[in-house]
Amino acid sequence: ELVSFLTKEYNQAINDRSKMIKDCKQWVLQASSRLKRDDARPRDSNIDIPLTRKRMMQNAARLKNPILQQDRLFVTPPRSGTNEDLARKLEDAVDYMSDQIDYNALLDDWIEQIQIFPCGIVKTPFITKKEKIVRWEQIDLDGYNTALLEGESGLVRREMENEVKYFKELSDTVIRKQGAFPEVIPFEDFVVPAHTIDVDSADWVTHRVFLTKRDIQSRISEGIYNKTDNGNKVLESLGKPEATREKLINPTPEDDKKAEPPAKQFEVLETYICYDVDGDKEAEQIIITWELKSGVVLRALHNFYHEYRRPFVTHAYKRIIGSIYGNSLTYLLEPLHRANSASFNQRFDAASLANEKIVVVPVGSDLK
Repeated sequence: ELVSFLTKEYNQAINDRSKMIKDCKQWVLQASSRLKRDDARPRDSNIDIPLTRKRMMQNAARLKNPILQQDRLFVTPPRSGTNEDLARKLEDAVDYMSDQIDYNALLDDWIEQIQIFPCGIVKTPFITKKEKIVRWEQIDLDGYNTALLEGESGLVRREMENEVKYFKELSDTVIRKQGAFPEVIPFEDFVVPAHTIDVDSADWVTHRVFLTKRDIQSRISEGIYNKTDNGNKVLESLGKPEATREKLINPTPEDDKKAEPPAKQFEVLETYICYDVDGDKEAEQIIITWELKSGVVLRALHNFYHEYRRPFVTHAYKRIIGSIYGNSLTYLLEPLHRANSASFNQRFDAASLANEKIVVVPVGSDLK
């Protein structure tokens, strides 16, 4: 029932914003000075003058420099002495975040997105990146001989200057990156209902990602879709995620005949919505991860973020009251940008005509 509802809502939202996405493609070309004339003939000038890019660079510098020139953290003594220990702990936590997050790159990406698109979106997910490694564990001679007799692989005998050492190859998994890391997500992959005012009051919010079959299999094997946070368990009341995942990865023979190549990407949607999970007529904030085409639920669990907020921050260059979207810098500059480029192209066209040579030939001549 929930997936059917979300499918209809999602398709309607995609349809409602189709014109806006078409305009966004033009604004991307405008921002990169690749906006061409539609009526240009073969010999007409068709170049784009970088007026918008110049304004974007000037504006970004004004916005970013005051932020980065200030200290990242202002340390002040707590008003109450009872909070001093807590303040010390928070200081260490903020120092850790400051060292881990590349604020310079984050601001660059977000400001540019805000200037080009109707709004910029930053998501702060809690991520864990793991990596499989091979390590060598030293063992004694008896352990080496026993493993050798049992036919184990990965045994190494190394002769040193004064002794012989024995090692056994072991595979292990290490955590390379873990924590909350903000990132700018593509504007077209952030889908909300057309009437949305802000993220938290929206009926639902969806982050769209495209994953291959191998990506999904890897996430299943690593237990990402079975992961629990703060005691939250996968909601079995919304179906059996383990069984539906198996259906998506290993389809039935009938479905397998229609299966697409392994390189095909699945459109996976991570949706935040208030929904009555247990039928007590009280809606609860949940996160449901599902695949659009098949409707397969990969994971569903209660929202585990702080105070059940949705981990998205949006900002528009020039706000429009009553909408999550606003007017971008490219939208405001588009008439001036087109007029400026048209003026230059007219001058080039006039110069080309002035340099043309006219040759008068007899009527019927083959010389053209």
